[in-house]
Amino acid sequence: MNIVLLGAPGAGKGTQAARLAAYLRVPHISTGDILRRKISATATFGATVESAISRGALIPDNTMTMLVRTRLAESDAADGFVLDGYPRTLEQAQRLDEMFTDRPLAVVEIRASEAEILYRLSQRRVCNDVSATSGRARSNSTFRGLHPIHRRLRNPWRNRDDPSWRYRH
Repeated sequence: MNIVLLGAPGAGKGTQAARLAAYLRVPHISTGDILRRKISATATFGATVESAISRGALIPDNTMTMLVRTRLAESDAADGFVLDGYPRTLEQAQRLDEMFTDRPLAVVEIRASEAEILYRLSQRRVCNDVSATSGRARSNSTFRGLHPIHRRLRNPWRNRDDPSWRYRH
């Protein structure tokens, strides 16, 4: 089974994707994990992507599509996958559909209130040693403000570039 989870950052896609993937015994493919691995492996790519991420901007569609297409072509995804973090734009949704003309996709949109999302994202931390995210904040951790989070919420889940529009029938 091929499952795509859509939703705003912090809506719970990663949490639910991990649970579904374990239950279905298919890989959980997270674009966040793909990007973190790519950032640590390639200095030039990493600097470009890290700059965009720190501003709350989206990675260009063609870059994300290439990374996802490469990952979905790996043998462990042949019998299915749970994808989270892609598509984030209408163009990416169109590219994903083109990749799967011969196999169905189950698309699930996960929603949470903006207040809940802001709370979750303000608590999120990244462990630089293993490039993993955690929803649990340590008591001695600090957060530098919500400005990038507000930008992430505006892009694209509040406009017509929202990929879920493509899948609503």
